[in-house]
Amino acid sequence: MYDFGIIGGDIRQMYITEYLAKAGYSVFCYGVENNIRDTAKNIDEVLRKTDVIIAPFPFSKDGKNVFLKNSYKRIANEEFANMIPEGKIVFSGAVKNDIRRIIEKKGGKCIDVLANEKIKFYNSVSTAEGTIAEAVMGNGMMLYKSKILIAGYGMCGRILAEKLKNLGADVTICARRNEVRIQASECGFKVLGFDRLCNKISEFEYIFNTVPAIVFDDDIVKKVKKTALFIDIASMPGGIEKESVRRNEINYRHCQGLPGKYSPAVMARLYVENILDFIDDMKK
Repeated sequence: MYDFGIIGGDIRQMYITEYLAKAGYSVFCYGVENNIRDTAKNIDEVLRKTDVIIAPFPFSKDGKNVFLKNSYKRIANEEFANMIPEGKIVFSGAVKNDIRRIIEKKGGKCIDVLANEKIKFYNSVSTAEGTIAEAVMGNGMMLYKSKILIAGYGMCGRILAEKLKNLGADVTICARRNEVRIQASECGFKVLGFDRLCNKISEFEYIFNTVPAIVFDDDIVKKVKKTALFIDIASMPGGIEKESVRRNEINYRHCQGLPGKYSPAVMARLYVENILDFIDDMKK
């Protein structure tokens, strides 16, 4: 038996593998990018031969299949959950409740590492930094003095807004709830309700969405500037009607997994620390 089974994901999984191996743990992998450790022929072999499973971060990118690179066979979320043997501990991120229930019905545990408050914060910081990097490379304009809209003012939206303000951008927060708009206003941002978005959207050079629901419909999208860059960092399905994006030829990017692209080593180290702390607490 191996101590840990590492499955799929992006380059963060490779760093997780290396951190655990350097700490003296045995690791067995399937679908891990750039992996140099023991590799299974199929996913079932990893599930059977390991004590603890580290599934991808996030668990799924499309909401249907486990996050594996294109060169590997697609495995549906429920199919994967049903394959996991009884009593296993599974660590992952953004795991849906129906998947968690399947694992727990078999006496196992499913731990969402991304729900940890410290990791949430660092994940949001990394996502904000990655979003700015994508924006800088996106449409040939400076962020300084640009009129920027951020839809949503959760942790990621707040951190992104502060970073953009510090770069000299003219930032407006769009939020549904009045108390959230008041909070953003007290932090020095312009504010806007979604009910006024259709009349104001044409003013912005950059639009960032953090809301994981369709809040930009066709009536709004068709008024977006043709020179604007729209970056969506929300989980699937994102916040904009995709057909409307194509029809109106919007410069649109759905950027998921930015921590895996811009700061994989740091995030992997934090995940490993959290996983090992959880296992130590279970042994007490």
